[in-house]
Amino acid sequence: KKRAEKATMYLAKKTSNNAFFLNIGIAGHRDYKLGEIVLVSKVTDNKTKYNWYPSLHWETKIKTSPLVTIGFPKIRYKPNLLYDMEASGFFKSARNFVGPEKVQCIKIISDNKNSSILNISSQKIESWIKKKNIVIDKFVKEFLKINCPINKAAEKLNAFFKKNKINLIVDPKYFPTFNNKVSKLNVEF
Repeated sequence: KKRAEKATMYLAKKTSNNAFFLNIGIAGHRDYKLGEIVLVSKVTDNKTKYNWYPSLHWETKIKTSPLVTIGFPKIRYKPNLLYDMEASGFFKSARNFVGPEKVQCIKIISDNKNSSILNISSQKIESWIKKKNIVIDKFVKEFLKINCPINKAAEKLNAFFKKNKINLIVDPKYFPTFNNKVSKLNVEF
């Protein structure tokens, strides 16, 4: 949690107030399948009991769930909750710079009641995220409709992902155009 908080603060200081923050990580859930993608609807810090509520200005087909950030891996899950170890730190820092509509969190299910945290590997995480690239790309596309230079969005995002060693590639065809006219929006990384 503290590392996520510090890393987010570092990145936030290098961006403008017009930036958006997306945390993509892993989480446990009692009933969801391994590799399933979930959009976080509420973040609760288990230690401080503080809550963050990301707001979404568009509809998505991604399943949503509240999340609790804990200090140690969880092996017993309460129903209808995601568990991770970083989201509250991420939200705490990002919300100091931007509003709730510009801070989002996507989690890939890494453990559940049938597969413990001991079965997680970096190869599995990478595979799960790769399988959800199209869904993540679509989510980013919708986010960028709010806030970016569309003709440069894919190039800038891909450079940002490469620089920060994020294993994602955004295809330019995912960005909105109208009758081949490009909208002028601003993106900063």
